[in-house]
Amino acid sequence: MYNGNRKINQRAQFAVLDISTGNKDLQQCADAVMQLRAKYLYEQKRYDEITFLDNNGTRYSMPAGAGRKRFNVYL
Repeated sequence: MYNGNRKINQRAQFAVLDISTGNKDLQQCADAVMQLRAKYLYEQKRYDEITFLDNNGTRYSMPAGAGRKRFNVYL
């Protein structure tokens, strides 16, 4: 879990991702998938494809020319 503790039901997990989730219990499964996709596209230098829509249709795109530090803030 975000704080290093194990979930109570250890048989409910398939795999563990070693990714930054911050220091609060805010990341859900969709957030992890979005982070993996964004990081993959970033490493492939496909920056213009790093964009996500919320439930209201608002688009959140990575700022053009953002370096790694700004990219991490975007995530």
